[in-house]
Amino acid sequence: MGGEVTPRADLYSLGAMLYEMVTGRPPFLGDDSVAIIGQHINTPPVAPIWHNSQCPRSLEALILRLLAKDPSERPESASDVLAALDGLDLTAAAKSSVEEPQPLDSLAGGVFVGRQREMGELKAALEDALSGRGRLLTLVGEPGIGKTRTAQEMATYAGLRSAQVLWGRSGAGQGLSGDGCRRV
Repeated sequence: MGGEVTPRADLYSLGAMLYEMVTGRPPFLGDDSVAIIGQHINTPPVAPIWHNSQCPRSLEALILRLLAKDPSERPESASDVLAALDGLDLTAAAKSSVEEPQPLDSLAGGVFVGRQREMGELKAALEDALSGRGRLLTLVGEPGIGKTRTAQEMATYAGLRSAQVLWGRSGAGQGLSGDGCRRV
């Protein structure tokens, strides 16, 4: 961007690498390098815990500090980062990851399952929009298949990405067919 390059730029790169190590994905995704660069410049990353619930809060805070858009908000030096990493208590995360999953956990209220492909498409569209390329998507289908829940999950994700979320609703008695499209 034409500014002064300081060692804090390397700390940003370290933050991106740690983010991918913890979450299994880079902090920003897009269809091309321009979209990804735009997100690196303008878009705050989703908190690592969103992708990996085992990420300790202290590590998450360090990663987000390393990925701060304003270099003055990043740690001052690699020595500071090393000291912060040495001070992390990772034993709590290690203990919780050793516990065996319970078979009935997926039936617990509030668990969202079965829409990975759709959520992937919606998240990709949001990333496009955040990088300046508008998109329009519509959730359609039979009543009761989870369109509202999918939209709610996407709204939560969009809120974590600092996107403004607007809701509108209309019932079947208000001129809509069963698939959510207005009849003409």
